[in-house]
Amino acid sequence: MILPMMLYGAEVWVVTAAMQREMETAYMRMVRSMMRVNLHTTRKHRLSSARLLEHLDIHNLQAYIDQRRLGWAGHVARMPPSRLPRQLLTSYADHPRRVGAPCLTYGRVLRGSLSRRKIKSDWIITAGKKDEWRAAITKKLPQQKKSDFESNPGIFIGRTVEKKFKAAWHVGRIVDFDLDEATNEHIWRVTYPDGDFEDCNVAELKRIIISKDDQLELAARRLEQPQLLLGSRFTKIFQRRAYGGTVTDHDTDEASGETIWEVHFDDGDKGDYNLHELAAGLLQ
Repeated sequence: MILPMMLYGAEVWVVTAAMQREMETAYMRMVRSMMRVNLHTTRKHRLSSARLLEHLDIHNLQAYIDQRRLGWAGHVARMPPSRLPRQLLTSYADHPRRVGAPCLTYGRVLRGSLSRRKIKSDWIITAGKKDEWRAAITKKLPQQKKSDFESNPGIFIGRTVEKKFKAAWHVGRIVDFDLDEATNEHIWRVTYPDGDFEDCNVAELKRIIISKDDQLELAARRLEQPQLLLGSRFTKIFQRRAYGGTVTDHDTDEASGETIWEVHFDDGDKGDYNLHELAAGLLQ
């Protein structure tokens, strides 16, 4: 009973991102209440929003809004062209737009709903057939395969990130992750050797995380400027134990001509490493 009251009039809403976040927060609070769990429990046991929705066999809030919006749009599209709502649905005001970003319009949110439901641009023709249109907007779409960022965020703990700030490259590590109560998305904590840290969402983390597929990516990118690696943290695995150190200096080997980096470990030991060895240690 609460959801119909919450979405009353959603057929003609123009929902901004801020409004969407507030509604999704309230909706997921209701979902947790139905599952008899609280936010602390979901964080402790790593219960994602998708898992809770799947257990209750319900959709996310956006799906219900899209269904209502498209249902109303189809109803208007079947009206005779002489009806005012039908004319407004496809009307265009020939007037100069004011300076700045355009305001969010009903046409833009409607196109978003059509895109999420995989409905083609000639939707007005399909909407003319009531039964076919109802089937198109209510059919269950195949679930997209979740990425590791959604299904298994914990596997990124310990991974290396690289970020450019004020013309200098900084290398950090992912140390923890949590679930944001407001947006219901995962947030990863990244720390840097200088003691600084930042919280990154999925989009931000994808831009700075170093791929494990190419172990040389971090070092090879800066081979022409090896001094940029000075201060980076280095990890060496010896007899199933990890030893941490810091890259403190670099030099060129006279025999081979390759760059050699010197690493001082936290236990007082030190060692020299070439490009391949250094890249592997930086990405441990």
